[in-house]
Amino acid sequence: MNGIVHDFRERLEWSQSMSDEPSWMAFYRRVWPGMVVAVRVDEGQWQRWGVDRLVLLRDGREISVDEKKRPKDYGDILLETHSVWHGPNDARNKLGWALDPTKLCDYVAYAVIPIAKCYLLPLDLLQRTFRVHGKAWRDRYHERFALNKGYKTRNIPVPWPTLAEALTAEMLAKWDEPLTLPIPVMNGAQLEFNW
Repeated sequence: MNGIVHDFRERLEWSQSMSDEPSWMAFYRRVWPGMVVAVRVDEGQWQRWGVDRLVLLRDGREISVDEKKRPKDYGDILLETHSVWHGPNDARNKLGWALDPTKLCDYVAYAVIPIAKCYLLPLDLLQRTFRVHGKAWRDRYHERFALNKGYKTRNIPVPWPTLAEALTAEMLAKWDEPLTLPIPVMNGAQLEFNW
């Protein structure tokens, strides 16, 4: 562990800093050209669900985003396994965004400030991938702890190429048996498929 002790309020203020708001807006407009507005959500139940931003699109879709910022490039994505860690089997431990099933955002926007990159990670896919590979990543890359006042945060630094490959593999869902499509039958002027 490093000797730096983080203050949650200071880190939250840095994370929610309005000085980088134009960069976030430009990023969201590039990703979703049909964006009408991207509204910050800074408190309440939305925050507990892991939602920092609601992006509203012209076609009526609403996309929720958890924004993460890193002040230094380490060549990895720091996957948070526990947002609060006191030790094994401690009831005060809280799952982090890489594992927490109560997080309801659609995406994690993971910005690495000095290299001007933002990884847009679908949360469901990321969590499924972590459940498959988490133990191997913990063994290979080892856990890191960030010291905060009164608790630690538990993380695993996974290099981007490794994470990208695992996400891609998880997107390819395999069938347990051959897929058999129904034979269409004409019923008058209508084509029917019976499963």
